[in-house]
Amino acid sequence: REVHFDADDGHLVLDQTTLRNLELSHTLVGEKQGSLLHSIDSTRTWMGRRLLKEWIMRPLTNKQIIASRHSAVSSLFKAPRRLDSIRESLKSMRDLERLSTRLAYGRSNARDLVAVSECLERMPKLQTLLSEGNSELLHSCSLGLNDLESLCELISSQIIDEPPVSIRDGGIFRSGIDEKLDDLREKANEGTNWLKEFESQEREKLDIPNLKVKHNRQFGFFIEITKSHVNKVPENYRRRQTMTNAERYTTDELVGWEDIILTADDRAKALERELFISLRASIASFSLDLATIARKIATIDVLSSFALHARKKSWCKPEINDENKIEIIAGRHPVLEADGRFVPNDVKLDKKSSFLLLTGPNMGGKSTYLRQTALISILAQAGSFVPAEKAKIGIIDRVFTRVGAHDDLRRGRSTFMMEMIEVAHMLRRAADKSLILLDEVGRG
Repeated sequence: REVHFDADDGHLVLDQTTLRNLELSHTLVGEKQGSLLHSIDSTRTWMGRRLLKEWIMRPLTNKQIIASRHSAVSSLFKAPRRLDSIRESLKSMRDLERLSTRLAYGRSNARDLVAVSECLERMPKLQTLLSEGNSELLHSCSLGLNDLESLCELISSQIIDEPPVSIRDGGIFRSGIDEKLDDLREKANEGTNWLKEFESQEREKLDIPNLKVKHNRQFGFFIEITKSHVNKVPENYRRRQTMTNAERYTTDELVGWEDIILTADDRAKALERELFISLRASIASFSLDLATIARKIATIDVLSSFALHARKKSWCKPEINDENKIEIIAGRHPVLEADGRFVPNDVKLDKKSSFLLLTGPNMGGKSTYLRQTALISILAQAGSFVPAEKAKIGIIDRVFTRVGAHDDLRRGRSTFMMEMIEVAHMLRRAADKSLILLDEVGRG
Protein backbone atom coordinates (compact mmCIF):
# COMPACT_ATOMS: atom_id res chain seq x y z
CA ARG A 1 0.00 0.00 0.00
CA GLU A 2 1.44 3.37 -1.01
CA VAL A 3 1.80 6.07 1.62
CA HIS A 4 1.37 9.65 0.40
CA PHE A 5 2.52 12.54 2.52
CA ASP A 6 0.58 15.77 2.43
CA ALA A 7 1.91 17.73 -0.55
CA ASP A 8 1.32 21.12 1.06
CA ASP A 9 3.20 20.66 4.34
CA GLY A 10 6.50 22.15 3.14
CA HIS A 11 8.08 18.83 2.15
CA LEU A 12 9.04 17.22 -1.14
CA VAL A 13 6.67 14.30 -1.72
CA LEU A 14 8.29 10.90 -2.22
CA ASP A 15 5.88 7.97 -2.45
CA GLN A 16 6.85 4.41 -1.49
CA THR A 17 7.67 3.41 -5.07
CA THR A 18 10.10 6.34 -5.41
CA LEU A 19 11.67 5.73 -1.99
CA ARG A 20 12.32 2.14 -3.03
CA ASN A 21 13.52 2.86 -6.59
CA LEU A 22 15.96 5.58 -5.52
CA GLU A 23 17.31 3.26 -2.76
CA LEU A 24 17.19 6.01 -0.13
CA SER A 25 17.19 3.83 3.02
CA HIS A 26 17.54 0.31 1.56
CA THR A 27 18.71 -1.09 -1.77
CA LEU A 28 16.28 -2.85 -4.10
CA VAL A 29 17.35 -6.19 -2.59
CA GLY A 30 16.58 -4.87 0.92
CA GLU A 31 20.08 -4.16 2.27
CA LYS A 32 21.09 -0.98 4.11
CA GLN A 33 24.61 -1.05 2.70
CA GLY A 34 24.58 0.57 -0.73
CA SER A 35 21.67 2.87 0.11
CA LEU A 36 21.99 6.68 0.09
CA LEU A 37 21.54 6.90 3.88
CA HIS A 38 24.25 4.34 4.58
CA SER A 39 26.75 6.03 2.26
CA ILE A 40 26.39 9.57 3.67
CA ASP A 41 25.83 8.76 7.37
CA SER A 42 28.65 10.12 9.53
CA THR A 43 26.43 10.94 12.52
CA ARG A 44 27.71 10.25 16.04
CA THR A 45 24.45 9.78 18.00
CA TRP A 46 21.31 7.67 17.66
CA MET A 47 19.14 10.80 17.70
CA GLY A 48 21.24 12.24 14.85
CA ARG A 49 20.89 9.02 12.87
CA ARG A 50 17.09 9.13 13.16
CA LEU A 51 16.93 12.82 12.18
CA LEU A 52 19.20 12.26 9.16
CA LYS A 53 16.73 9.63 7.93
CA GLU A 54 13.85 12.04 8.50
CA TRP A 55 15.58 14.83 6.52
CA ILE A 56 16.47 12.53 3.60
CA MET A 57 13.05 10.86 3.40
CA ARG A 58 11.23 14.21 3.73
CA PRO A 59 13.29 16.93 2.03
CA LEU A 60 12.08 20.54 2.24
CA THR A 61 10.42 22.84 -0.27
CA ASN A 62 10.91 26.01 1.80
CA LYS A 63 13.78 27.95 0.24
CA GLN A 64 14.63 29.92 3.42
CA ILE A 65 14.92 26.86 5.66
CA ILE A 66 16.97 24.98 3.04
CA ALA A 67 19.28 28.02 2.74
CA SER A 68 19.74 28.15 6.55
CA ARG A 69 20.83 24.49 6.55
CA HIS A 70 23.27 25.09 3.66
CA SER A 71 24.68 28.11 5.48
CA ALA A 72 25.24 26.01 8.64
CA VAL A 73 26.93 23.22 6.67
CA SER A 74 29.07 25.81 4.85
CA SER A 75 30.10 27.41 8.17
CA LEU A 76 31.31 24.02 9.48
CA PHE A 77 32.80 23.03 6.10
CA LYS A 78 35.06 26.11 6.22
CA ALA A 79 36.12 25.54 9.85
CA PRO A 80 37.55 21.99 10.07
CA ARG A 81 38.91 22.44 13.62
CA ARG A 82 35.55 23.60 14.95
CA LEU A 83 33.86 20.74 13.06
CA ASP A 84 36.24 18.20 14.67
CA SER A 85 35.65 19.72 18.14
CA ILE A 86 31.86 19.54 17.72
CA ARG A 87 32.06 15.93 16.54
CA GLU A 88 34.37 15.08 19.48
CA SER A 89 31.77 16.57 21.88
CA LEU A 90 29.08 14.34 20.34
CA LYS A 91 31.21 11.17 20.50
CA SER A 92 29.62 8.34 22.55
CA MET A 93 26.77 10.63 23.68
CA ARG A 94 23.81 8.66 25.00
CA ASP A 95 20.38 8.91 23.32
CA LEU A 96 18.96 11.93 25.15
CA GLU A 97 15.74 11.72 23.12
CA ARG A 98 14.97 8.21 24.38
CA LEU A 99 16.15 9.09 27.90
CA SER A 100 13.71 12.04 28.05
CA THR A 101 10.86 9.74 26.92
CA ARG A 102 11.70 7.15 29.60
CA LEU A 103 11.79 9.95 32.16
CA ALA A 104 8.40 11.31 31.06
CA TYR A 105 6.82 7.85 31.49
CA GLY A 106 8.50 7.22 34.88
CA ARG A 107 10.58 4.31 33.57
CA SER A 108 14.10 5.67 34.15
CA ASN A 109 16.55 3.83 36.37
CA ALA A 110 19.56 5.36 38.14
CA ARG A 111 21.86 4.69 35.18
CA ASP A 112 19.49 6.63 32.90
CA LEU A 113 19.70 9.66 35.20
CA VAL A 114 23.49 9.45 35.26
CA ALA A 115 23.44 9.29 31.42
CA VAL A 116 21.27 12.45 31.34
CA SER A 117 23.76 14.18 33.64
CA GLU A 118 26.71 13.10 31.46
CA CYS A 119 24.96 14.49 28.34
CA LEU A 120 24.27 17.81 30.09
CA GLU A 121 27.92 18.06 31.21
CA ARG A 122 28.93 18.44 27.55
CA MET A 123 26.55 21.32 26.84
CA PRO A 124 28.68 24.34 27.93
CA LYS A 125 31.48 23.38 25.49
CA LEU A 126 29.02 22.67 22.66
CA GLN A 127 27.22 25.96 23.28
CA THR A 128 30.53 27.87 22.98
CA LEU A 129 31.50 26.05 19.75
CA LEU A 130 28.11 26.70 18.13
CA SER A 131 28.01 30.39 19.02
CA GLU A 132 31.14 30.95 16.90
CA GLY A 133 30.79 31.60 13.16
CA ASN A 134 27.93 33.34 11.37
CA SER A 135 25.30 30.61 10.91
CA GLU A 136 21.91 31.58 12.33
CA LEU A 137 20.81 27.94 12.50
CA LEU A 138 23.86 26.93 14.57
CA HIS A 139 23.34 29.97 16.81
CA SER A 140 19.69 29.03 17.39
CA CYS A 141 20.76 25.43 18.19
CA SER A 142 23.18 26.77 20.80
CA LEU A 143 20.49 28.73 22.66
CA GLY A 144 19.31 27.05 25.86
CA LEU A 145 21.72 24.11 25.67
CA ASN A 146 23.16 24.97 29.07
CA ASP A 147 19.86 25.90 30.76
CA LEU A 148 19.71 22.65 32.75
CA GLU A 149 23.09 23.02 34.45
CA SER A 150 21.41 22.87 37.88
CA LEU A 151 19.72 19.57 36.93
CA CYS A 152 23.10 18.15 35.92
CA GLU A 153 24.54 19.15 39.31
CA LEU A 154 21.53 17.75 41.19
CA ILE A 155 21.93 14.29 39.60
CA SER A 156 25.73 14.13 39.86
CA SER A 157 25.72 15.32 43.49
CA GLN A 158 23.15 12.71 44.63
CA ILE A 159 23.72 9.57 42.52
CA ILE A 160 27.00 7.65 42.44
CA ASP A 161 28.94 7.47 39.14
CA GLU A 162 28.15 3.79 38.43
CA PRO A 163 24.84 2.84 40.09
CA PRO A 164 23.21 -0.63 39.76
CA VAL A 165 20.64 -1.34 37.03
CA SER A 166 17.76 -2.13 39.42
CA ILE A 167 16.40 0.53 41.77
CA ARG A 168 15.63 -2.24 44.33
CA ASP A 169 19.28 -3.21 44.90
CA GLY A 170 20.31 -0.09 46.83
CA GLY A 171 23.73 1.48 46.40
CA ILE A 172 22.32 4.35 44.32
CA PHE A 173 22.86 7.45 46.46
CA ARG A 174 26.04 9.07 47.73
CA SER A 175 26.68 9.45 51.49
CA GLY A 176 25.34 12.58 53.16
CA ILE A 177 22.13 12.76 51.08
CA ASP A 178 19.81 11.38 53.78
CA GLU A 179 20.64 11.04 57.50
CA LYS A 180 18.39 8.02 58.06
CA LEU A 181 19.91 6.21 55.06
CA ASP A 182 23.42 6.90 56.35
CA ASP A 183 22.47 5.46 59.80
CA LEU A 184 21.05 2.26 58.27
CA ARG A 185 24.09 1.85 56.03
CA GLU A 186 26.38 2.35 59.02
CA LYS A 187 24.58 -0.39 60.95
CA ALA A 188 24.78 -2.79 58.01
CA ASN A 189 28.45 -1.86 57.54
CA GLU A 190 29.20 -2.37 61.23
CA GLY A 191 27.66 -5.84 61.00
CA THR A 192 29.68 -6.72 57.91
CA ASN A 193 32.89 -5.67 59.66
CA TRP A 194 31.90 -7.75 62.72
CA LEU A 195 31.46 -10.81 60.46
CA LYS A 196 34.97 -10.44 59.02
CA GLU A 197 36.42 -10.05 62.51
CA PHE A 198 34.39 -13.03 63.83
CA GLU A 199 35.60 -15.24 60.95
CA SER A 200 39.30 -14.51 61.55
CA GLN A 201 38.91 -14.90 65.37
CA GLU A 202 37.19 -18.30 65.06
CA ARG A 203 39.80 -19.57 62.59
CA GLU A 204 42.58 -18.70 65.03
CA LYS A 205 40.78 -19.87 68.22
CA LEU A 206 39.71 -23.26 66.80
CA ASP A 207 42.80 -23.72 64.58
CA ILE A 208 40.61 -24.30 61.48
CA PRO A 209 42.30 -22.32 58.59
CA ASN A 210 39.49 -22.97 56.08
CA LEU A 211 36.57 -21.95 58.37
CA LYS A 212 34.28 -19.56 56.46
CA VAL A 213 31.28 -17.39 57.32
CA LYS A 214 28.87 -17.50 54.36
CA HIS A 215 25.36 -16.36 53.48
CA ASN A 216 22.48 -17.67 51.36
CA ARG A 217 18.78 -16.84 51.13
CA GLN A 218 17.58 -20.11 52.64
CA PHE A 219 19.69 -20.20 55.82
CA GLY A 220 20.96 -16.63 56.20
CA PHE A 221 24.48 -16.45 57.72
CA PHE A 222 26.26 -19.67 58.74
CA ILE A 223 29.73 -21.03 59.57
CA GLU A 224 31.03 -23.67 57.15
CA ILE A 225 33.62 -26.23 58.36
CA THR A 226 35.01 -29.09 56.27
CA LYS A 227 34.49 -32.68 57.49
CA SER A 228 38.21 -33.10 58.37
CA HIS A 229 37.91 -30.41 61.12
CA VAL A 230 34.49 -31.35 62.56
CA ASN A 231 36.09 -32.77 65.70
CA LYS A 232 37.27 -29.25 66.65
CA VAL A 233 33.76 -27.74 66.68
CA PRO A 234 32.90 -26.25 70.13
CA GLU A 235 29.66 -26.94 72.07
CA ASN A 236 28.10 -23.52 71.40
CA TYR A 237 27.98 -24.25 67.62
CA ARG A 238 24.51 -25.49 66.50
CA ARG A 239 24.35 -27.62 63.37
CA ARG A 240 22.22 -26.08 60.55
CA GLN A 241 22.92 -28.32 57.58
CA THR A 242 25.03 -31.33 56.58
CA MET A 243 26.78 -31.20 53.18
CA THR A 244 28.79 -33.88 51.33
CA ASN A 245 32.22 -32.57 52.46
CA ALA A 246 31.25 -29.96 55.07
CA GLU A 247 28.98 -29.09 57.98
CA ARG A 248 27.19 -25.76 58.47
CA TYR A 249 26.67 -24.22 61.93
CA THR A 250 25.34 -21.12 63.62
CA THR A 251 25.72 -19.46 67.05
CA ASP A 252 23.50 -17.17 69.14
CA GLU A 253 25.88 -14.26 68.51
CA LEU A 254 25.80 -14.83 64.72
CA VAL A 255 21.97 -14.97 64.73
CA GLY A 256 21.84 -11.66 66.65
CA TRP A 257 24.13 -9.85 64.20
CA GLU A 258 22.37 -11.44 61.22
CA ASP A 259 19.11 -9.81 62.31
CA ILE A 260 20.79 -6.39 62.64
CA ILE A 261 22.60 -6.63 59.27
CA LEU A 262 19.66 -7.92 57.20
CA THR A 263 17.08 -5.63 58.78
CA ALA A 264 19.29 -2.55 58.29
CA ASP A 265 20.17 -3.58 54.73
CA ASP A 266 16.52 -4.22 53.70
CA ARG A 267 15.37 -0.96 55.27
CA ALA A 268 18.21 0.94 53.55
CA LYS A 269 17.27 -0.54 50.14
CA ALA A 270 13.57 0.27 50.64
CA LEU A 271 14.44 3.84 51.68
CA GLU A 272 16.75 4.30 48.68
CA ARG A 273 13.99 3.15 46.33
CA GLU A 274 11.59 5.73 47.85
CA LEU A 275 14.21 8.49 47.61
CA PHE A 276 14.97 7.57 43.98
CA ILE A 277 11.28 7.56 42.93
CA SER A 278 10.89 10.99 44.54
CA LEU A 279 14.01 12.33 42.77
CA ARG A 280 12.87 10.86 39.42
CA ALA A 281 9.45 12.50 39.77
CA SER A 282 11.02 15.91 40.42
CA ILE A 283 13.35 15.52 37.40
CA ALA A 284 10.48 14.31 35.13
CA SER A 285 9.18 17.89 34.98
CA PHE A 286 12.27 18.68 32.83
CA SER A 287 11.57 15.93 30.27
CA LEU A 288 10.20 18.39 27.66
CA ASP A 289 13.26 20.63 28.04
CA LEU A 290 15.49 17.57 27.64
CA ALA A 291 13.59 16.56 24.48
CA THR A 292 14.12 20.08 23.06
CA ILE A 293 17.86 19.90 23.79
CA ALA A 294 17.95 16.40 22.24
CA ARG A 295 16.39 17.74 19.02
CA LYS A 296 19.01 20.49 18.86
CA ILE A 297 21.81 17.98 19.42
CA ALA A 298 20.38 15.78 16.65
CA THR A 299 20.28 18.80 14.29
CA ILE A 300 23.91 19.67 15.10
CA ASP A 301 24.88 16.02 14.54
CA VAL A 302 23.25 15.89 11.09
CA LEU A 303 24.68 19.26 9.96
CA SER A 304 28.19 18.28 11.10
CA SER A 305 27.76 14.90 9.37
CA PHE A 306 26.83 16.72 6.11
CA ALA A 307 29.87 19.02 6.48
CA LEU A 308 32.28 16.15 7.14
CA HIS A 309 31.00 14.13 4.17
CA ALA A 310 31.18 17.19 1.89
CA ARG A 311 34.80 17.80 2.91
CA LYS A 312 35.76 14.13 2.40
CA LYS A 313 34.11 13.82 -1.01
CA SER A 314 34.64 17.39 -2.35
CA TRP A 315 30.93 18.14 -2.64
CA CYS A 316 29.72 21.64 -3.52
CA LYS A 317 27.16 23.98 -2.00
CA PRO A 318 24.12 23.96 -4.33
CA GLU A 319 22.38 27.16 -5.39
CA ILE A 320 18.65 26.86 -4.63
CA ASN A 321 16.06 28.88 -6.58
CA ASP A 322 12.34 28.89 -7.41
CA GLU A 323 12.84 28.54 -11.18
CA ASN A 324 11.83 25.42 -13.11
CA LYS A 325 15.44 24.62 -13.73
CA ILE A 326 18.09 22.03 -12.82
CA GLU A 327 21.67 22.68 -13.89
CA ILE A 328 24.36 20.32 -12.61
CA ILE A 329 27.99 20.52 -13.75
CA ALA A 330 30.05 17.30 -13.41
CA GLY A 331 27.43 15.60 -11.26
CA ARG A 332 28.16 12.23 -9.64
CA HIS A 333 26.05 9.51 -8.08
CA PRO A 334 26.47 9.97 -4.28
CA VAL A 335 26.71 6.21 -3.63
CA LEU A 336 28.68 5.05 -6.68
CA GLU A 337 31.19 7.93 -6.93
CA ALA A 338 33.68 6.04 -4.73
CA ASP A 339 34.33 3.76 -7.72
CA GLY A 340 37.44 5.19 -9.40
CA ARG A 341 35.96 4.51 -12.86
CA PHE A 342 32.96 6.83 -12.34
CA VAL A 343 32.57 9.48 -15.08
CA PRO A 344 30.87 12.74 -13.98
CA ASN A 345 28.02 14.07 -16.15
CA ASP A 346 26.24 17.38 -16.67
CA VAL A 347 22.47 17.76 -16.46
CA LYS A 348 20.47 20.69 -17.81
CA LEU A 349 16.70 20.88 -17.54
CA ASP A 350 14.73 24.12 -17.95
CA LYS A 351 11.55 25.47 -19.55
CA LYS A 352 13.01 25.16 -23.06
CA SER A 353 14.37 21.64 -22.55
CA SER A 354 12.22 20.10 -19.84
CA PHE A 355 12.43 16.63 -21.40
CA LEU A 356 15.58 14.53 -21.88
CA LEU A 357 15.71 11.24 -23.77
CA LEU A 358 18.64 8.93 -22.97
CA THR A 359 19.77 6.15 -25.31
CA GLY A 360 22.78 3.89 -25.13
CA PRO A 361 23.98 0.30 -24.54
CA ASN A 362 23.23 -1.87 -21.52
CA MET A 363 25.46 -1.02 -18.50
CA GLY A 364 26.23 2.34 -20.13
CA GLY A 365 25.09 4.32 -17.08
CA LYS A 366 21.63 5.52 -18.18
CA SER A 367 19.87 4.43 -14.96
CA THR A 368 22.68 5.84 -12.82
CA TYR A 369 22.38 9.20 -14.64
CA LEU A 370 18.61 9.22 -14.02
CA ARG A 371 18.91 8.37 -10.36
CA GLN A 372 21.79 10.75 -9.60
CA THR A 373 19.74 13.71 -10.88
CA ALA A 374 16.96 12.90 -8.42
CA LEU A 375 19.40 12.12 -5.56
CA ILE A 376 21.27 15.41 -6.05
CA SER A 377 17.96 17.32 -5.91
CA ILE A 378 16.87 15.40 -2.78
CA LEU A 379 20.22 16.00 -1.04
CA ALA A 380 20.10 19.71 -1.92
CA GLN A 381 16.55 20.09 -0.58
CA ALA A 382 17.43 18.11 2.57
CA GLY A 383 20.08 20.77 3.32
CA SER A 384 23.20 18.87 2.24
CA PHE A 385 25.98 19.77 -0.16
CA VAL A 386 25.90 17.72 -3.40
CA PRO A 387 28.32 15.58 -5.44
CA ALA A 388 29.07 17.99 -8.29
CA GLU A 389 31.41 20.82 -9.28
CA LYS A 390 28.50 23.24 -9.45
CA ALA A 391 24.73 22.85 -9.05
CA LYS A 392 21.71 25.12 -9.51
CA ILE A 393 18.59 23.38 -8.24
CA GLY A 394 15.08 24.70 -8.86
CA ILE A 395 12.92 23.46 -5.97
CA ILE A 396 10.86 20.42 -6.97
CA ASP A 397 7.62 19.41 -5.25
CA ARG A 398 7.48 15.69 -6.12
CA VAL A 399 9.66 12.96 -7.60
CA PHE A 400 8.01 10.21 -9.64
CA THR A 401 9.88 7.10 -10.74
CA ARG A 402 9.10 4.23 -13.06
CA VAL A 403 12.08 1.90 -12.73
CA GLY A 404 12.55 -1.84 -13.29
CA ALA A 405 10.16 -4.57 -14.41
CA HIS A 406 7.63 -6.13 -12.04
CA ASP A 407 4.17 -7.61 -12.51
CA ASP A 408 1.24 -8.17 -10.15
CA LEU A 409 0.11 -11.73 -10.82
CA ARG A 410 -2.36 -11.74 -7.94
CA ARG A 411 -4.41 -9.01 -9.63
CA GLY A 412 -3.77 -10.36 -13.14
CA ARG A 413 -1.61 -7.40 -14.20
CA SER A 414 1.30 -7.90 -16.60
CA THR A 415 4.52 -5.88 -16.44
CA PHE A 416 3.34 -3.67 -19.32
CA MET A 417 -0.03 -3.14 -17.60
CA MET A 418 1.75 -2.15 -14.35
CA GLU A 419 3.91 0.34 -16.26
CA MET A 420 0.88 1.95 -17.87
CA ILE A 421 -0.91 2.21 -14.49
CA GLU A 422 2.15 3.87 -12.93
CA VAL A 423 2.63 6.30 -15.84
CA ALA A 424 -1.09 7.20 -15.66
CA HIS A 425 -0.64 7.83 -11.91
CA MET A 426 2.23 10.27 -12.72
CA LEU A 427 0.31 12.07 -15.45
CA ARG A 428 -2.61 12.65 -13.07
CA ARG A 429 -0.49 13.98 -10.20
CA ALA A 430 2.57 15.66 -11.73
CA ALA A 431 2.72 19.46 -11.71
CA ASP A 432 5.14 21.92 -13.35
CA LYS A 433 7.66 21.55 -10.50
CA SER A 434 7.68 17.72 -10.47
CA LEU A 435 10.64 15.59 -11.53
CA ILE A 436 9.74 12.42 -13.43
CA LEU A 437 12.17 9.55 -14.07
CA LEU A 438 11.10 6.86 -16.53
CA ASP A 439 13.49 3.96 -17.01
CA GLU A 440 12.80 1.70 -20.04
CA VAL A 441 9.04 2.20 -20.18
CA GLY A 442 7.48 -0.48 -22.38
CA ARG A 443 10.95 -2.00 -23.11
CA GLY A 444 13.03 -1.10 -26.20
